[in-house]
Amino acid sequence: MNDRLVLVSDLHLGGGTEAAAAGPWFADPFDQDEAFVQFLTHLRDREEGHPYRLVLLGDTLDFLRVPVIGPRTGLYARDDAEAIGQLDRIHTAHRTVFRGLADTLASGARVDVVAGNHDVELARPAVRDRLRALLSNHGCPPAALTSLRFHPWGYHVPGLLYAEHGNHYHDINTFDRPLHPFRREGLLERPPAARLGGLHRLASGPAARPWIRDAMADLLPRRHLGSAARASYRGRLPAYADELGLTADVAGRLHDLGGTSVLGIARRLLRARFAGGPTFPEQLPQVAALVHEALSSSGQAASFYVFGHIHLAQQVRLPATRACYLNTGTWSTDGEEPAWASPRRPGAARRTWVEIDPGAGGLPTATLLRWAGVPVELPGPIDSAGELEEMGHDGIGRTDAAC
Repeated sequence: MNDRLVLVSDLHLGGGTEAAAAGPWFADPFDQDEAFVQFLTHLRDREEGHPYRLVLLGDTLDFLRVPVIGPRTGLYARDDAEAIGQLDRIHTAHRTVFRGLADTLASGARVDVVAGNHDVELARPAVRDRLRALLSNHGCPPAALTSLRFHPWGYHVPGLLYAEHGNHYHDINTFDRPLHPFRREGLLERPPAARLGGLHRLASGPAARPWIRDAMADLLPRRHLGSAARASYRGRLPAYADELGLTADVAGRLHDLGGTSVLGIARRLLRARFAGGPTFPEQLPQVAALVHEALSSSGQAASFYVFGHIHLAQQVRLPATRACYLNTGTWSTDGEEPAWASPRRPGAARRTWVEIDPGAGGLPTATLLRWAGVPVELPGPIDSAGELEEMGHDGIGRTDAAC
């Protein structure tokens, strides 16, 4: 694979002013339409005649910020039609971005869309089909649409990159079955953070009344997956691993790293709040090291491990390895002060991304950049994960496969 990889995450395209009118918890966190389209144009101009891949690494769309309005009013889509309605409202609010993505595909670039916890609705084939149709309406030729691919969990380029959104390892945002995140037909699973978000909406006063039914339904005890359902899901992993270019054992180990429990969540939050324990953004480099260990166990180690989700651009050398962990950061307003920000760590810059050059004939390199009308390379490589504490958990810069 000789294509340059451009990884961007956490745009959080919401429903614009129409959705925001439903209450403060539906405010659209994306206000960078023109800047993002300029960024896409820069990529096309720079890479003209050279293939590249744009990897949208989760939470590109923010279905959680778009209420269901129509025959039924609710917090979340309960079927394909309601989810398509949410997507259409996101498109209406951000036509410029959709047009820019259509132009990117039409130029010959490949676009890979990885699902995150805010756009898990992409697990619905009908939603993916509607997204293709919207891009087609913006002039993307049918042949170019074949270069738009969806990934339910991870993204892997053997020997070079392993990437995913990162919520799988975050106890309050993980799904029991990321390859099939449905509780029953048509109804997607909601992680603890999304369910608590429904309660926050109820706290906003009388305007929250339309959301009471969905919020209360989320509080009902969840039926645990039976042994047959779990065994059936484990049976999906070998085919998924083969598609991704991993062994079935590695896919199983990665799945198990995302295990969670109510007691485990409570313990972690209490340690972080009262005992100075690490927050999830502070833990993510260690998670990357565990993922590296899982891949290495089958001789499939990558040079770079890239995640999003935490809205904080990072670059860390994994101790005692030649591998590096990077985080793409965010383009949303949430990047100014992450919702789970630790008092030990400052807020993050917005409009950041990661580029990986496979280094045909030489060492591959990874670069962390920020869009400021032009690309700006962020300075200061970190020597190892151990230095993360010293540098405030936001070291950023450039590295290579040798780190």
